[in-house]
Amino acid sequence: MSSNSCGCCASGSTNVAGDDASGEETTCDATLCALDEYVSSNACTPCATGYGNAADDGASGGDTTCDGYLCAVDEYVSSNACTACVGGETNAAGDDASGSDTTCSCTASSTSSKDGSDGTFYCINGGTARGTTGVGTCTCTCNVGYSGFSCETADACSASSTSSKDGSDGTFYCINGGTAGGTTGSCTCTSCDAGYEGDNCHTAILCAANQRVVSNACTACGEGTQNAAGDEVSGADTTCVSIRAEYYDQYYETQEEVASSSRSSRSSDAWIVSAGLLVCFFHGVERG
Repeated sequence: MSSNSCGCCASGSTNVAGDDASGEETTCDATLCALDEYVSSNACTPCATGYGNAADDGASGGDTTCDGYLCAVDEYVSSNACTACVGGETNAAGDDASGSDTTCSCTASSTSSKDGSDGTFYCINGGTARGTTGVGTCTCTCNVGYSGFSCETADACSASSTSSKDGSDGTFYCINGGTAGGTTGSCTCTSCDAGYEGDNCHTAILCAANQRVVSNACTACGEGTQNAAGDEVSGADTTCVSIRAEYYDQYYETQEEVASSSRSSRSSDAWIVSAGLLVCFFHGVERG
């Protein structure tokens, strides 16, 4: 009511009947939309299937919109409605109910009798269960290194030159001619090339003191000969040296050092003698 006359409420607002035109001015109240309604041209309009909106949009204001419903965990979209997964199926939260239909997936189980009829399926060794509830509709996608209908088979190991490969995916660090054996999770490395050893054939074998390399094997030096430790078995043949010859070499080296020192000493003495003669000469000259 305005100026003691009854007037129409603005679009999107209402007022109950009975205001007294002879009294004070009154106002209309904004129309508030209900849950899952939105404002379109100042009218509350139901959201489309799969969409929703919070209550209390004011119809007297601007247009509003509905948002697509997001399904909760273990729900899927069916005909634009969030529907609970059945049996042991699972699904991540967030499917948009305003979009296309979605499905739940079978759940992996370590129980060998699980055939998918209740949504759980025998799927081991880190395999991922897929598909939907039903015998023959659940599947198991294997990680690298495993195979089989339920990923139950560990594959044969293969050699790798990457030191971080521990066999968990079927590849194993095995070098220097080693042969990878075993199956995923329990790999081995054997039959190393001559001159190498270790779990990965990565360690070079070194001969001990007084051994030499003959045809990639450490062999004891013969009587009267010797050799320092450290010859690599994987390399070329090496030799031992005669202990007597080595003694003579050392003896001659010592003698040479002594001789050199003696020569140096004699040179020094000769210089002293020469210097003395010069002193005597000059003294004689002075006396004369």
